[in-house]
Amino acid sequence: NNIKGSIFYSASDHEVVERSSQIFDVSRLKECIDTAHICPGGRLELIIDAGKSFGLFHKNGLKCSICNKITDLTNFPAQPARHIQEPNQRLYAASAISGIGYDTTQFVLSLLGISVPSRSNFYNQVYNLYDQLFDFAHADFLTLINEIRNNAKCDSKTILNLTVSLDGTWKKRGHHSMYGVVFLIDADSGFCLDFETISTRCETCEVRKRTLTSTQFKEWYKSHQKKCSKTWDGSAGGMEKEGAKKIFERSLEKGVRYSNMISDGDSSAYETVKYIYANMLLNDRSRSISHENRTTTDLLLENEHHDNHNSNSFLLSDEYKSYIVTKEDCINHVKKRVSSYLKTLKNRHTGFEEEQEEHLTTTKHQKGVSSSINKRRRRRCLADGKPYGGGAGRMTKSMEKKLSDYYGLAIRYSSEVAKDMNEDDAVALMERNCRASFMHNIKQSDRELQHSFCPSGRHSWCSYQRDKYVPITEKIDSIKDTKRLDMVFLDILTPMIDKLTDASLLQRCLRGSTQNANESINSVLWSILPKTKYHGYRSVRGASAIASIFFNRGRSGLLKFFDQVGISVTEELFSTLLGKDNKRIEKAEYNMQQKETIKKQKQQQRLQSQLAEDEEMDYGAGLF
Repeated sequence: NNIKGSIFYSASDHEVVERSSQIFDVSRLKECIDTAHICPGGRLELIIDAGKSFGLFHKNGLKCSICNKITDLTNFPAQPARHIQEPNQRLYAASAISGIGYDTTQFVLSLLGISVPSRSNFYNQVYNLYDQLFDFAHADFLTLINEIRNNAKCDSKTILNLTVSLDGTWKKRGHHSMYGVVFLIDADSGFCLDFETISTRCETCEVRKRTLTSTQFKEWYKSHQKKCSKTWDGSAGGMEKEGAKKIFERSLEKGVRYSNMISDGDSSAYETVKYIYANMLLNDRSRSISHENRTTTDLLLENEHHDNHNSNSFLLSDEYKSYIVTKEDCINHVKKRVSSYLKTLKNRHTGFEEEQEEHLTTTKHQKGVSSSINKRRRRRCLADGKPYGGGAGRMTKSMEKKLSDYYGLAIRYSSEVAKDMNEDDAVALMERNCRASFMHNIKQSDRELQHSFCPSGRHSWCSYQRDKYVPITEKIDSIKDTKRLDMVFLDILTPMIDKLTDASLLQRCLRGSTQNANESINSVLWSILPKTKYHGYRSVRGASAIASIFFNRGRSGLLKFFDQVGISVTEELFSTLLGKDNKRIEKAEYNMQQKETIKKQKQQQRLQSQLAEDEEMDYGAGLF
């Protein structure tokens, strides 16, 4: 305690320099000096803070040394009363857009000797800017939707069907986040067209509950309910489907219908919106039927299980089917299913198991024979008596990655090749390629059957099929076959192969879509508001709006917003925003070049590997 006291005492007695700083608009300073009153032979004296200052805004004065008349000298052009002064507005905008809070802002400015607005005023104005950014972003969504409709030559009365990608992200890692955001992106244009912020708390309500009685709170809540930030009363895991529901419900009023939805393996959000447009149609129809007493849910459930041959069933009509949202899968998430399945199989077939041995013994004091059972552990083995993992012919990490990569490549390649094919033929092609990616890597006694799904021809990626067109001295598949999985894995992997080549799954992968765009906008959001720091609902919602602006328009998308809120764009601000966008474009182009370089390097490595294997074949047994 004495040590702490002495440290505190020495710090409190530290010498403080009586200096302060102000930020000046140079044009304003020159104007004030040029127009200041000064008598002949007199000089101007600067009076610091002649009037009350407001944050970064200061009212100084220029005093004539002869007549003592004072000319106002504000560091920025003064705004009317009850308006935010320009330097403060710029500070609030910088904080809101960059995500830097009051404490950091105060420290930086205090180090420069600059005063800052009070904490309450600071956050009130930042929150107001967040609300304005939210409105601006949603107005821009409507502009983008109108552009998409115009490009599709869609008239004003027609609802345009879109394929969209939807994904949720959470403020806090884990399953206990109080805030979540759901972004919706158009698959064709790549624009973010909507987002929804979900919150399980309202800070204002929490404060009121502590200061008001239950009766007073209920009365107060009536006027607060419409602007209450608590929008969800369930778990964090349910935020995505709640956000999806709200986004889909307001789509028709914008002139679009999200008829196809790209999602990850979690189907809860899709199941929530699958019949949402059909339910809207049913609600409209049921209102027009006066004698109908059943609810829409009853109608849906009854007709959903109705006899498929009943042509009079409304829900089985083509009109109804066209209103059902179709699910498409992100091929990156589908590819990961291979690793998930193989991880499950590894847990099932590895480790130890107990082996029981019964021994017969005789005793001297008792007639007869007694038995004892000894238990011992042994490593699990497959049907061929060998362990699941290990070296050649067994499942290794490199083989797991190989199977996953081959499967992903098969889906991606098939989706590109089958663009102009009808759906049935496209699914059949994808199924064949996906089966080939697995069966090619599992040994079979019948080699022709093993490679029956592989593409034939001299230029096939399958070494077995290529070997049919080369001399015996150049055949390499027999060596490659030693690195493939042993035959015992065929029975083990067949259920996985059947599930991952199911026609209904592959049908959802025909577009070859991914959720990379959603992951990109999610990263933009949390770069503005780091997950490691606390932020409230309005901050998360405002940052989501900023992320959507950056994602759609780049940093220069803020220029229109600055004009809207009355922040003049200086040359420095303009060059900074455009510089950020140019750097982003340059980085994207560099990444594309790197991908092409890596692709060429891999092709070269494959050729070198093939040459090495060919040389190895020259020394194979029985070749001479």
